Amino acid sequence: MQIGLNRIIAPSLPLYDFFSLAQRCGCSVIELRNDGGTQHPFDGKKAEEVRDHLAKHQLKVATINALQRFNEYSEAKNQELRTLLEYAKNLRADAIVLCPVNGIDANENRSSWLERTRYALSQYGPLFEEYGLYGYVEPLGFTASSLRSKAEAIEAIEGSGYERWYRLVHDTFHHHLANEKQYFASMTGLVHLSSVAAGSLHKEPTDADRILFLEDDLLATREQAQALVNSGYRGTFSFEPFSPAVQNLDIESLEMEIQKSINQLFR
Repeated sequence: MQIGLNRIIAPSLPLYDFFSLAQRCGCSVIELRNDGGTQHPFDGKKAEEVRDHLAKHQLKVATINALQRFNEYSEAKNQELRTLLEYAKNLRADAIVLCPVNGIDANENRSSWLERTRYALSQYGPLFEEYGLYGYVEPLGFTASSLRSKAEAIEAIEGSGYERWYRLVHDTFHHHLANEKQYFASMTGLVHLSSVAAGSLHKEPTDADRILFLEDDLLATREQAQALVNSGYRGTFSFEPFSPAVQNLDIESLEMEIQKSINQLFR
């Protein structure tokens, strides 16, 4: 089992300072992101330079997060994936996270979206095979998501013809939102961890509610993690809190909170 940090935890922190933070917290893996808004993807750094700094900090890249709207397939999307795979391979990363379209109309045909997801995975499959990297499919549990559950994702993966190159992301936040009960440990490549304070006022919690581990947790993150371990999962657990309350912490406080979460969940 490996403990990691997703870069969303401190998106404004310079990249190599983020590496130092992860190392000080005892993490062995990180997730990089290419969706930093005005921030240049990967801070504009060449893969070879980043790889050298990863080695100095004794870190490995679990994923680049993410190919967004992956199930809205196009040739441009295919080329975007190739670019990500090229960078990921140079970093010796394991996988690219695949996030579905979020924001569909409640009246849209969900079976049509499942077919679009299967088709997209069938088209990306040869690229993952070519580069020898995995696609980690991450269902988003929001009611407006085009792919809400891991069960749906597995159906699409099995229909793609490229099962060898796909795994699931089990996200404790999205598992809760989708009201999904089943665990798929053998198909899981990565677990995203966050907590939401119990008694949240939102009808449906949002990314802004996602903080580091909390004992009084609406998501039952500890129980989810334990269920995965009990089912045989031995992969990476990566902290992915989106809340500005976490992102805006000073570095000393953030480090303390990360270490506290790791201790509470895993030690």
